Amino acid sequence: MGKKRKVPQKSDEFEFDPLPKHIAIAHIKNQEKRLIIILERAQLETVKMGNTFQLLNCDDHVNILRKHNREPGTCRPDITHQCLLMLLDSPLNRAGLLQVYVHTDNNVLIEVNPQTRIPRTFKRFAGLMVQLLHKFSVRASDGPMKLLKVIRNPITDHLPVGCRKVGTSFTANRVINPRELVPVDEPIAIVVGAMAHGQVNVDYTEDVISLSNYPLSGALTCTKLCSAFEDSFVNEYLFCSSSFSTDLISASGLSFATDLIPASGSSFATDLQLSISHLPVPFGETHHTLTNSLRQTRPLSRRPGSSPRAVGCDALP
Repeated sequence: MGKKRKVPQKSDEFEFDPLPKHIAIAHIKNQEKRLIIILERAQLETVKMGNTFQLLNCDDHVNILRKHNREPGTCRPDITHQCLLMLLDSPLNRAGLLQVYVHTDNNVLIEVNPQTRIPRTFKRFAGLMVQLLHKFSVRASDGPMKLLKVIRNPITDHLPVGCRKVGTSFTANRVINPRELVPVDEPIAIVVGAMAHGQVNVDYTEDVISLSNYPLSGALTCTKLCSAFEDSFVNEYLFCSSSFSTDLISASGLSFATDLIPASGSSFATDLQLSISHLPVPFGETHHTLTNSLRQTRPLSRRPGSSPRAVGCDALP
């Protein structure tokens, strides 16, 4: 007798949160202001195991890497997974002000639809990437819309004309605050390395900058960028609109992270439940927003005696 088929529950439809139907994507291809993130050197590669294909990674395919004399650090698709989770869960993306492209080590260019919900677990993400690399697109389950698709190179053909292009690297000569990159009313493209080691060498960037005195992971780099642009793009709409008065913000419990900073030399603990965004924010970005606000009043400097690590991008293993 066969196994009883499990009846799908309504609570199982959404693994993380409801579908982001409020996302506005009509202007993504237009010349309006938005942030364009390009994840360069993403390590997405398939390998045949028996009768099936799997996404090559350093945890499940150690023997294959040894056979081909490859370092485990050259097979880190989990970095791309972490970056996409941070980017697509951000309020900036939910407001329709973010566009993401992924460029792999094998010169495969992928366009990510802002309405895509990246799987929470790496196993499911790996299966999705295998389907994308073999069929060149992934469609929505409830319609013909393509959520992920392989597009033609080069990446510059898909960027707005005259768009500023900036690369990120820990070894860059200039360390700037991410808020200095926010344009007034035009799009900007920023390149982030999605690998564990090495350097991003592209010929289409106009400038290379560093976001910190310390090496940053790819996911944290994406979080810092999204947080900076949210302060300008999203909050400009939320807090400067005539429909949002000061009384309404106070009554709703919406608060800026800087309002929670105690006086210098003191510490604080609170049981208050406040919101620092009008839109749902993942835990990682909430932590970064609070930490970044504290850093603005108590800036960090490089530790005495420490030397820069030879990491060519804002990414760590």
